[in-house]
This record gives sequence, structure tokens and C-alpha cells, in this order.
Amino acid sequence: MDKEKVVLVAGTFDILHESHVNLLRNAKNLGIS
Repeated sequence: MDKEKVVLVAGTFDILHESHVNLLRNAKNLGIS
């Protein structure tokens, strides 16, 4: 089994918008690859 990766995303997400979602999706992809 591959070793898990930890991805840290810092930000202020009190008003969530499309750019925030894109940032989180990109961070998720970094953890998967």
C-alpha cells in the first residue's frame, strides 16, 4: 500500500466561491497522485 500524503490548505473560506472549490480540488489531486 502506498504511503498517504498530507496536503495542507490555508485560507479564509467563510464565503465559499468557485475559486475556493477549485483550490480544494487541486489540493485533493496533489494528495492522490
